Amino acid sequence: MTFPHPAGRRPSAATALVLALLVVLVAFLPGTARAADGDGTTPGSGTVKNDDGTLKFGMGPANHVPDHQIVDGRAYLTYVANPGATIRDRVAIFNYGQDPLVLRVYATDAVQSDQGAFGLLAGDQTPADAGTWIKLHLPKNGKVTVPPRTAKGPGVLPVTFDARIPSEALPGDHVGGVVASLKTTSNNTKGAKVTLDQRIGVRAYFSLSGEVKPKVTIEGLTGTYTHRSDPLGRGRYTISYYVHNRGNLRLDVRQDVRISRCILGKVLCPRGALRAQPAALQDLLPGSRIKVTQTFDHAFGLGRPSATVTLHPSAVESSHGTSIADVSATTRIPAWPWLLLTLIALVLLLVGLVGWYVERRRRRRARQRALAASAPAPKHAAPAPTEDVGALRARLTAVGAAFRNLTTNRASRNEG
Repeated sequence: MTFPHPAGRRPSAATALVLALLVVLVAFLPGTARAADGDGTTPGSGTVKNDDGTLKFGMGPANHVPDHQIVDGRAYLTYVANPGATIRDRVAIFNYGQDPLVLRVYATDAVQSDQGAFGLLAGDQTPADAGTWIKLHLPKNGKVTVPPRTAKGPGVLPVTFDARIPSEALPGDHVGGVVASLKTTSNNTKGAKVTLDQRIGVRAYFSLSGEVKPKVTIEGLTGTYTHRSDPLGRGRYTISYYVHNRGNLRLDVRQDVRISRCILGKVLCPRGALRAQPAALQDLLPGSRIKVTQTFDHAFGLGRPSATVTLHPSAVESSHGTSIADVSATTRIPAWPWLLLTLIALVLLLVGLVGWYVERRRRRRARQRALAASAPAPKHAAPAPTEDVGALRARLTAVGAAFRNLTTNRASRNEG
C-alpha cells in the first residue's frame, strides 16, 4: 500500500499524522497487480505508486523465476512443514524509477484489525511469532539498494532468506511476511518535518504439522432497537458482536443473523423473522478478533425480540479436512416504539371513556325504572274499575233498551 502526497505539495501535519497511523497496516495485491509495459512482472507481486499514478517499486515471491519474468507468480509465500524445519526461499524487489532506491527490508508478524484488514507490524514493533523465523540475507543495517530501470525493464534485486522453524513451534497456522519500506522526510508549510513511509509486503503462511484445534466464538453479543417517529412502530435494530478465532487454524467464517419478533413467547409474531447474512470473514487469523455490526431498518418492534447469530466456520486450507461445528449465540432486545404505544394508550383511554359513559346511562335508566315501579298510587285517584268494560257496556245497552220499551208502552196507553 502506498501513501504518497500530491505532487508539487508537501503534506500537512494532519496528513502526516494520518499517514503515520496507516503505515501500521500493509496491503497486498495477491494475484491482481500487474506492472505496465510488459516488464515481466506477474500475479503475486505488489507495487507502490508515485503521486502521478506511475509505478515506483514492488516486490513478490521469486524462487525459480522463468527468464521472461521477475517474480514466480505465487500469490504468497506458503509453506507446509514440520516444527524444526528450515526453508530457503527468495523474493525480488524491483525498481521502476530512473534512480536507485534505498529500501529497508525486514520480516515481521501479521496482524489483523478489528475490522478484518490484514497487515504487518510496523518496523519499530518487535515480532514474536512467524516474523522471527525469517532470516533475510541482508547487510547489518537491513537496507538494500535497488538498481534503476533499464531498457529491458525495471531494476531487480533478489533477496534470499531462510525460514527456520523452531522445534517447539505449535501446530497449526502461523502468519508473517517480508516488508520493503521507503521512508522520505520533508518539511510541511509550517516548517515541521514529516516522514512518509511507503511500504509493500509479501505474506508468508506457515502450516505446521500436529494436532489442529479449530475454534471460533461469538463474544460481546448485544442488540439495540432505536424507535422512530413511526405510528406503525417501525425502527432500527442494531446487532453487534465479535468473532474470535481461538484456535490454531486460519478460518473462513460465514454468518447468519436472525431476529424473532414474537411479542408473547412464540405467539403474536409479525410475519416472518428478520434475516441477514453479513459478509463472510475471509482468512481469519488465529487469535484475531473481528467486530461485526448488522442493522435492520424500518422493522417493527415491540416487547423483547430475540436476536440469534450463527457462525459457519471452515478451514482456509481444504487439505486440513477438518469439520468445524457451527456456533450460535442469542440475546434479547428491548423494543419499545413509544409513538405507537402512545397511540394505543390514547385509543384504549377513549374506548374506556365511551364504555364508562354508556354503562353510566344504562344504570341511570335502570334506577329510574325501578323507582317508578316501586312508587305508591296518588291519594285522590279514582278507584280502579272492578268489572270488565265489555260487561258494563252490555248492561248500559240493556238499560237503554228497557227505557225505550217503557216509553213506547206509555205512549200507546195514552192513545187508547
